[in-house]
Amino acid sequence: MKANVAKVTISDDKKSATVELTSKFTKGDYTVTVAQGTNPALTGSVTVEDEKVTKIEILFTSAPLFDSSNSDADLNKDMLLHMTKLLKFMEY
Repeated sequence: MKANVAKVTISDDKKSATVELTSKFTKGDYTVTVAQGTNPALTGSVTVEDEKVTKIEILFTSAPLFDSSNSDADLNKDMLLHMTKLLKFMEY
């Protein structure tokens, strides 16, 4: 996989660089090779795990009211469905 680099910042002492990517890595082993001019290339490897959700905080203290006579009834049903799925996900 070739990473899409958003930005590279080289330190003032020119001994390190910070590479910002446009997206996150997925699980796997990655190798980075850095070369400049006629200097020998430097290579480093890293193993990356998929990002995991460790905590979900519900920041509201009451649920919205659902009114089936409202013109937004379909939106209300969608919200209720998504909230139900989220709560089931949190049980595991």
